[in-house]
Amino acid sequence: MDRLALHIEYLLLRHDCVVVPDFGAFIKVRHAASTSSESGIIKPMTQEVRFNGALRHDDGMLASSYARREHLSYGEARDTVRQAVTLLSDTLRTDREATIGRLGLITVDEEDNHRFTPAWAPDTLAARLGFYPTAINRSPAGAGIAPAQATQHTAPETKPAQTARRFDTARNYYIPVNRRMVRYAASLIAVFAVALSAILPFTTDTHEDQASIVPVKTIVKAVREAAPAPVTEIPTAQEEKASEPENTWHLIVGTFHSQQEADNFIAANSDKGYSLSTVASRNLYRVSACDAADKATLLPELNSAEFQQKFQQAWIFNSAN
Repeated sequence: MDRLALHIEYLLLRHDCVVVPDFGAFIKVRHAASTSSESGIIKPMTQEVRFNGALRHDDGMLASSYARREHLSYGEARDTVRQAVTLLSDTLRTDREATIGRLGLITVDEEDNHRFTPAWAPDTLAARLGFYPTAINRSPAGAGIAPAQATQHTAPETKPAQTARRFDTARNYYIPVNRRMVRYAASLIAVFAVALSAILPFTTDTHEDQASIVPVKTIVKAVREAAPAPVTEIPTAQEEKASEPENTWHLIVGTFHSQQEADNFIAANSDKGYSLSTVASRNLYRVSACDAADKATLLPELNSAEFQQKFQQAWIFNSAN
């Protein structure tokens, strides 16, 4: 269920609706910013996540997310989604409630109806993002109009056109320049540039000047011929070991939020004939039964009847991604 919750949270960042096949849909609802003239408070835009149990059709988006993230085929991804939904339904049937990651809590009432309680209220979530309600500044007269709005209808002062164009020489340093002199100066600069380009020598000779009695090419050739042959280094044992492929594919049989939970699971299943180990992945701790350098090596073990009898919810994980 942890993987299912992670995929739902990821898809809700990019879509407004994520459908869990044969279970329901999680919908992201946005509330626009609003202004209250009575209280004088501007409320920021907020959003919340709701649940609709009537939307149960499979649109393929959740399976595509599984296939893309875990390097599975579309058919394998759909089977993985069905297993996760079955586990979620069984948990609700036995415990009457289930936590969907950081989204909220789903409970089942006496009539077997699903009820979703978001983990964060819209105002609380907006405050965590830095959006807080803001009070409107009132005018001193208490007429309910902000100063910016009150001055909007005030006619601006008009000044004569000649006064607006006049340059204040008392406050600014001003040097009068004759436009005709500027044209003359530009013409002289252009003529000087043309004359300078005509006087300076121009050649297409690319011959290389060399201040040496012996040609440089002869010296370079002699040095190259006298250079010793390159020594081929023999790789050490550590380098040969480093070149071997690492076991980045793991057959995961459990996912936990802490190392202690993973250790307890390993201790409880140590008698099933597999050497269980912990694979750290961001904030999660996964328990692996087998490790390999490629996925094809683990598929026969995953599909074997003996292994499925011991670990029904196993799946393949790539720690290199």
